This record gives sequence, structure tokens and C-alpha cells, in this order.
Amino acid sequence: MTTSGEAIGGLVVGLDIGGTKTSGVLLGPDDAVLGAVRLPTVRGADGVVATAAAAVRALVHDAATAPDALVGVGIGVPG
Repeated sequence: MTTSGEAIGGLVVGLDIGGTKTSGVLLGPDDAVLGAVRLPTVRGADGVVATAAAAVRALVHDAATAPDALVGVGIGVPG
């Protein structure tokens, strides 16, 4: 299975959602790291979703790109 930005022709986000923090990275088409973010994870289902969305928004904003430039988001969660 190929998951790189280069193989799918666009920007991708990877999120690592943990019990206390959420880390995210934005990768370009050549797999270069274009941005990274670390946020405290808000507890509860709604909080986790809000934290993930905030991380993606921050990565897109900091890279001065649009959300529609993303071709995928990968998420890792414990359990």
C-alpha cells in the first residue's frame, strides 16, 4: 500500500491522537514536512474530533494553503 504524498499527488496530513496530546504533520507531494503542530487533546468524543479538526486547520493555515489541497488524512489512535 502506498501512502506518500508523491504517489497520490497532493498534500497529506498525519495525526497522532493521544490521551493528552495530538500531534500532526503536513507532508508535501515529495514527502517533505511542510508543517507540524502539537495540541492538548480535549477529552470526550466531541473533544477529540474538535482537536483533530483544529490540528488540520492549523496545519493548512500555517502552510498558507487551502483545505481542498489535501488528498488525505491519516489518523492513529490508541486502543
